Amino acid sequence: MEHSQTNQAYHDVERRRFYRIKGALRVFFRVIDSSGQALSRLVEGVTRDISRQGICLQTHLLIVDGLNAFEKAMEPEMRLFLEIDLPTHPERVSAAGRVIWHDVTSSWDSPKPFCGGVFFTYMEEKDQRIWHAFIDSML
Repeated sequence: MEHSQTNQAYHDVERRRFYRIKGALRVFFRVIDSSGQALSRLVEGVTRDISRQGICLQTHLLIVDGLNAFEKAMEPEMRLFLEIDLPTHPERVSAAGRVIWHDVTSSWDSPKPFCGGVFFTYMEEKDQRIWHAFIDSML
């Protein structure tokens, strides 16, 4: 295989640890501390992509009750509490997750939403079964 073909082959490989599915699901989120205490009100966002282990969350409202939600949820003892609407289930699926990255290229006057990668750190067994079944149905 020529060098240029090798580079292209590697470019086409999914480099992420977990396979992502593109899709927009409505998500409500708030910043919580390690005890589960809410530090902000619930705010609406939408997913850009989803996986069994987390989501890419987009929002136009990043500063919530004086906190930068994505930056705060990157701190070791902080998380985002998430409620995710699924089209296949009447009740929202709940989870807690740590923001592992966020896009700093958006600006307040841009139509482009703020994005952050949220890795699930906690999900009740019932919600996890529903979430995994939904993900599996999309593959």
